[in-house]
Amino acid sequence: MSEGSVLRLRTQHIFTQLASSLHLLEGSGIPPADALLEAAENETGMTCVPVSPTNSLLAGAHAVLDREKEMIWYSAALTPERKSLILAHEFAHYWLHPDLSSDLCTTEETLEATVSPEAGRSAIGYNPTERREREANLFAYELLLPTSLLRNVTQQGWSAKEIARQSGLPLSIVSLQLQYALLVPPANEKEALLSGIETKSAKFPLDPSQQRAAES
Repeated sequence: MSEGSVLRLRTQHIFTQLASSLHLLEGSGIPPADALLEAAENETGMTCVPVSPTNSLLAGAHAVLDREKEMIWYSAALTPERKSLILAHEFAHYWLHPDLSSDLCTTEETLEATVSPEAGRSAIGYNPTERREREANLFAYELLLPTSLLRNVTQQGWSAKEIARQSGLPLSIVSLQLQYALLVPPANEKEALLSGIETKSAKFPLDPSQQRAAES
């Protein structure tokens, strides 16, 4: 199974955990991105704080993750859509890359990298830094709009615009995730658990329910 598929499945587990903690799957079908990020703060103990774009804490970046201080500072000038994607990207580094003590989110590529369904099968980069960034992008998209959930709501007749409006995310990201959800068959979860839970730069410790599933 590809690294991208393993990464998506692991992210979907985290999504379910966060959504369940705030009962976000009841009623609407698509949890708002800001509610998911609030749940991520509660789960990790990290605090997200807006600051002026010129604040020295940002060092010119859109956002800064500081694992030791348990803080994510982000630019108060970001639009709500951009803020959601950038914070999800930083939470991705928190969960996927435990050896990364800090991260500066600096480029527009972080927000809306173009990934075809075929390329989405893998989070392979050309060097360790690019690999981590691609993994963080993929995690961010999958955390805020899981492809498994998108398959369900499109069967219920939801349009891309309705999904974007409910989630609070850019239509471009919704279209990207829908493209993958509708064109790439769902991965086998047990196969992913048995084939390994790490990529070359991301580590995914199994929770008890996953361990039982892998051993059954």
